[in-house]
Amino acid sequence: MVDIADVLGLLDEHAITPTSSLVRTPASDTASVFLQEFYEWLEADERRREPDDPSYLRASSLYKVCGRREAFFMERPVLRSVESFSPGRRMNFDVGHALHWWWQNRYLGPMGRLWGNWFCSRCDRIVTQGLMPKRCPGCNQGHKKVLTYEEMFLKDERLKYTAHPDGLLVDAPGPPRLLLELKTKKSDKFEPLKRPDGEHVIQVLAYMRPLGVREALVVYIDKGKQTLWRPMAGRIAPVGPPRVKVFHVLFDDEIWADVEKRILDFWRAKDGAPPEDLCRICPSPTSSFARICLARDDCFSRSAPS
Repeated sequence: MVDIADVLGLLDEHAITPTSSLVRTPASDTASVFLQEFYEWLEADERRREPDDPSYLRASSLYKVCGRREAFFMERPVLRSVESFSPGRRMNFDVGHALHWWWQNRYLGPMGRLWGNWFCSRCDRIVTQGLMPKRCPGCNQGHKKVLTYEEMFLKDERLKYTAHPDGLLVDAPGPPRLLLELKTKKSDKFEPLKRPDGEHVIQVLAYMRPLGVREALVVYIDKGKQTLWRPMAGRIAPVGPPRVKVFHVLFDDEIWADVEKRILDFWRAKDGAPPEDLCRICPSPTSSFARICLARDDCFSRSAPS
């Protein structure tokens, strides 16, 4: 039996040497100091991330691409703003990423519906392509111990955008035909959701196009409530189904033609096309995108193609 004194002695042997950020603080300040150090670490960790390649757009941002706005930014760089970092924003995205991982590796993979590449942490390589095997074909370890889904990376060289689809789904014998896109929503935004958001439709079209599939399932997950709970028979019990909504999206050639035109206009702006040669995507200065556009005043004060 191990005595607690032995454990404490072992801890003392391997104690961390204090640094400027690891010093003894009064008990009343310990919590606040820890929280501040955590926020500072998050900010430093965010700065260490590799920046996006500026020579490509991201599929998730295509819904707001505007060549005319980019042309104004090229003319007047002072208009361009840099998205600021906040710990809360980072943590919000990380919760979404964690839910994606869980659905891919604990639900849809073991369910036998998610198709793609599977990485083994023990073999340190992608060991198979297809549906998730029960055991790693390389080291024979169970899938829950070592296997994780490896998301696809797509790159469209003509339109110059990159994409990271959440997966492909198998729903019948033969190759996968359904794109999977997982999205999280705050509870107040989840409740009224009746159709997929327009920006997410554009995103899945951008994924479907290079993959050659014509259908997608967009899955929305309530980020705040997995289910509803109510008092029942002297206890709190779940009521109703989980807070998940699924929408079937078909490829829309008309919508994609408009998106493609906007992408090409964006790259024309990058090559020096003046704003007057590029279409205005906002119908009025009070439309949703225009209200938050830093080039709005310039845009609506100068001519645009009809």
